[in-house]
Amino acid sequence: MRKTCLPLAILCCLASTLGACLSNNDEETVIPTDAAVSSFVLGTLNMYLHATTADGRDSIYKANLKGSTFVMHIDQEQGLIYNTDSLPVETDVCHVVCTINSYAGGRAVWKSVTSDSLKTHNAADSIDFSKPRELRVLSPDGSRYRTYTVILNVHKQKPNDLYWQKKATETAFVGMKEMKALSCNGKIFVLGVKDGNTTIYTSDINDGMNWRLAQPNFNTVIPEEAMKNAVVKNDRLMLLVGNLVMQTADGDVWQQTGTLDNAQLVAASATQLYAIDSNQRLLMSADNGNTWTTDLLDTDASWLPATDLTSVTTTLKTNADIERVILAGNREASAYPNDTKARLWAKIIQTGKEASSTWMFFENTQTTNCLPRLKGLSMIACATDLIALGYEAGTENITPTLSSLYTSMDGGVNWQREVRFSLPDGLPADPPAFALTADKNNYIWIVSAKDGQVWKGRLNRWGWTSAL
Repeated sequence: MRKTCLPLAILCCLASTLGACLSNNDEETVIPTDAAVSSFVLGTLNMYLHATTADGRDSIYKANLKGSTFVMHIDQEQGLIYNTDSLPVETDVCHVVCTINSYAGGRAVWKSVTSDSLKTHNAADSIDFSKPRELRVLSPDGSRYRTYTVILNVHKQKPNDLYWQKKATETAFVGMKEMKALSCNGKIFVLGVKDGNTTIYTSDINDGMNWRLAQPNFNTVIPEEAMKNAVVKNDRLMLLVGNLVMQTADGDVWQQTGTLDNAQLVAASATQLYAIDSNQRLLMSADNGNTWTTDLLDTDASWLPATDLTSVTTTLKTNADIERVILAGNREASAYPNDTKARLWAKIIQTGKEASSTWMFFENTQTTNCLPRLKGLSMIACATDLIALGYEAGTENITPTLSSLYTSMDGGVNWQREVRFSLPDGLPADPPAFALTADKNNYIWIVSAKDGQVWKGRLNRWGWTSAL
C-alpha cells in the first residue's frame, strides 16, 4: 500500500507546483504562433515611366518591377510589415498583388479602408497600398487573431534627377590655368596654378560659399607641378612638393612623411601610395612615401597613362575589407597620336594582406563603350557610380569644350555618355580649367577657372540609404 501512495503523492505535488507556475501573473505572455504572419512577398509591380519621343512629345509607358526583390520586414512585436528599401517613385501601389503565409496556415483577412468589413486575402487580387492597410491573421480554429499594419514605402523623388546649386562665384579661382579639387577631412580643397605657383583654397563641405587661402607652414612657395601631385589618403591631403611627400588635414599644418624623386603621385588606398616615375614604372609605398618599390603590372608598362592622370579608390559593396583603386589618364599624344580612348588600370587591395596584388589593365579600352580620351580628365566616385569629365578634343580652329558627363556602374569597365542628367546651366564649357570632386555625402563639386563659378549637386539616389 505504501508503494502505491508514494507515487500518487509525488504526482499530486508536481501538479500543484505546475498549477502555481501557470497561474503566476509575473510570467511573460507567449504570443501564439498559430496567428502570426511568417512571410509577406510582393508580386510583380507595375511602373509607369515618362519618356520623350523622337519628335519631342511626352509619352508614358508601363514597365514591370520584380516585387520580390524588395524584402518585406515583419516586426512581430509591434505588428508592422514594411519594406526597408523603398520602391521607385513611378511604382503603382494602388494595384499590388502579394503572397502571405502564416505559421500554422491561419487565414489572412484585410480590413476595409472605409468600414469594419473584412475580406479574405487572395494572392490573385490586387490590394490598394496608397495608404497603410490593416491585416489580420486568424488562428486555424478562429479563436484568436493578430493585427498588423502593412506599409509600402515609396521614394518621393526620381532616382536619376540631378539637382545643382550654385554656391559661389569665387574671384580667386578666375584665371587659374590648371585646377584640381579633392575632398577630405570634411573639406573641399581646390588647388590651382597662378603665376607659376600652386595655391590651395579650402571650404567646408557644408559651405562652399566661403573660401579660405591656406597658409602652409613650410618656408617655400608650392611649385606649379605640385598641383598634379595631390591625392587623398586616410582623410589627409598628400602632396609632392619638390621631392618631399607632405600631408595635411587643413592645408595649413603640414608634415613630411617621405621623399620621391623624378615621379608623380597618382593614387592612394587606405594603406598605400602610388606614383609613376620618369622611367614609366608604377611605384608603391606602404609607409606614406618613406620607401618605394616597383609595383606589379599584368601587361606592358607602355599602356600606363602619362598625362591627365586621375584616380578613385572605392570599397567593395560586398566586402568592406576590400578596396579597388582605379587609375585613368591618357598616353602622350606625341608618342601615341592615334589614341582616342583613355587608359584605365585597377588594383584590388584586401585589408591585412601583406602581398601586393597586380595592377590590371582594362583591355576593353579599344571598344566603343569605353571612356574617350579627354583633356584635363577628372574621375570621381559617387555611391556605386564612377563619373568622368574632361575637355573634348579640339582642332586647330575649334576650342576644346567640356564633354558631357560619362558614367560607369561596373567599376570603370564600361562607360556611357550620360543623357539622364547634365552639367549645370551656365557653367562655362571652355578653358582655361575646371576642377571636379565628390564629397563623403556623394555630392558633386565643380569649380570653373573661367569665371570662378562653384556648383554642388547630387543625384537623388546617391543620397538614399539603400540604392535601388
